[in-house]
Amino acid sequence: MLTELRKVTRGWIAMAVIGLLALAFAIWGINDVFKPIQSNTVASGRGVEVTQEEFNTAFDTEIERARTQAKRAVTRQEAVEANLHMRLLDRLVTQRVFDRLARRVNVSASDAMVAKDIQETEAFRNPVTGAFDAATYASMLAQNRITRSFYEADLRNDMARRQLANALVAGIRPPSSFGRMAIAFETEKRTISIAAVTPERIGAPPAPTDAEIEAFYKAQSAGFALPEYRAFTVITAEPADFAARVEVSEDKIVELFQFRKAQLVTPEKRSFILLSGAKDRAVAEQAGRRLGAGEAPQAVAGALNLQVLEFSQKAKTEAPDSRIGDAVFATPAGQVTAPVQGVTWSIARVTGIVAGATPTLEDVRAGLRAELAQEEAQTLMNDAVEKFDDIRAGGAALEDAAAQSGLTVSKIPLIDARGLSAAGQPESSILDRPELVQAAFAAGEGDPTDWTSTDQGGSYLIRIDIVRPSGPPPLAQVRDRVAYAWRMQKIGEGMRKIAEDIRTAVAGGAKFIDAARAQRVAMVTTSQTLDRRMAGQGGPSPQLMGAVFSGRQGDVVTGAGGPGGAVLFIAQIESIERADPASDPQMLEQARQSLGSMLADDTLATVQAVAKRDARIRLNQPLIDRLVGKATEEGAEK
Repeated sequence: MLTELRKVTRGWIAMAVIGLLALAFAIWGINDVFKPIQSNTVASGRGVEVTQEEFNTAFDTEIERARTQAKRAVTRQEAVEANLHMRLLDRLVTQRVFDRLARRVNVSASDAMVAKDIQETEAFRNPVTGAFDAATYASMLAQNRITRSFYEADLRNDMARRQLANALVAGIRPPSSFGRMAIAFETEKRTISIAAVTPERIGAPPAPTDAEIEAFYKAQSAGFALPEYRAFTVITAEPADFAARVEVSEDKIVELFQFRKAQLVTPEKRSFILLSGAKDRAVAEQAGRRLGAGEAPQAVAGALNLQVLEFSQKAKTEAPDSRIGDAVFATPAGQVTAPVQGVTWSIARVTGIVAGATPTLEDVRAGLRAELAQEEAQTLMNDAVEKFDDIRAGGAALEDAAAQSGLTVSKIPLIDARGLSAAGQPESSILDRPELVQAAFAAGEGDPTDWTSTDQGGSYLIRIDIVRPSGPPPLAQVRDRVAYAWRMQKIGEGMRKIAEDIRTAVAGGAKFIDAARAQRVAMVTTSQTLDRRMAGQGGPSPQLMGAVFSGRQGDVVTGAGGPGGAVLFIAQIESIERADPASDPQMLEQARQSLGSMLADDTLATVQAVAKRDARIRLNQPLIDRLVGKATEEGAEK
């Protein structure tokens, strides 16, 4: 079946036919077959819905916000690669879930509350009087392509969510004891002295006897277990392998050029400055006269209470309004358009024109030839795969079928799931093909896998030839490793014995520095004071720092560190200091409020998680993928 699909869908003409079929489906619909795909909902659940239009609008807004923050052009493709679309969808779902919860507990925002919020929004005020201005409100919504009903419904939901969130956390007030504990933890300082025992202090232990090696291996065999190893055969089919056989005729190049000509045209683009928000035509005409006289747009806008927007190299379809686009593209460079009526009146000055371009055949010949060559190579590859499958169906061996059909055979020696040989070296033949290793360790032994597609338009299949199960190897195979591990254990025991002797001496009344010297152990530092921030940087040993801030005053603690953890650090906790919360009531209250904020955040996160689970959210991933794919292509074109 896969082979037949390859045969009937190859070629740009076939793809054009498929495109026409898809358009027909979109126009007339095939409900029974494609109903799930035609859904206009990207996420849904019990009482929860995020539509395609909502997702697209919010995605555009997020990209604009990203561009503002980055202070550069951010393409839709970059946004998709950063997973912005899925984070946005999660946020939209969370909002809808909270909307549902608010409805269930009868929390809502009244018309008066919505009106008050709108009237108090700074962006909707007249810059001269400072009062709410209905015309400014309408203009701002129009500039952002938002209807009044949509904005006010969204605002109402947002206010209800805030009311609900505030109600959920209003009663959270941690006791003062929490603040005292937080202050004690954050302000704690410890003074310590540190000594270090190195392997050289212990010296090399005697060589182990055969009996000691055998006993150690028996007790520690799990630590010497080898991973599973697999050897396998890979049959690969890549278009690049067939490129040398391809010949592209001039007729095909011309035919494709004629088919693509309309798509190859680069549209004219214009840069312009738009002044919008004029209450009537007279104001717009006045702005136009002042712009035409050379007055700065910002000065004109300030004098006439207008908004200024700058557009750089935009196609006609990218203008904020089709009427503005018509006016701008009918006006010569450096000139001012006639007034344009929308929700308010606007005027624009054209600041630059980039002419469109229609490429000739010679301009695009190389690219079209490469595309057709790739397509023909794909066809040859598909034919080879089909031939391979037919020969295999006749009972031929995998290698024979590959040789007769011109496919590549690769023999991969025993490797583990990381792609390493038994010697621990990367297998060079698959160094840049981690997907082959993953597929090999997911496959069963014996029969070859099905064909798997690659990112380059090719395919591969795998046959597992040898499986060497994981487990401890024979002692003879790892005897040197066992002997080395035995010696390291003996050195470690000697180091820990020294640390225990120092601990015992200190417990008996000796000074830490004297006990260390008695054991011929070098001091690293004496009476050094650390806070948790300094300890978090690791010091000589992160393990030691953890023990220092877990122990009690006077304790002697240890921690491994240094290269390979081969050094044993020993420290005594000489003193512990903490700030007195009673001496600073303001600090105590700040700590309590900080904990209260964290508890409130945790509470809201828990409520959101439970509400999401109860709503049983389902994502329409095919629709999401199509929307994102379309957005990515548009972003690439821009």
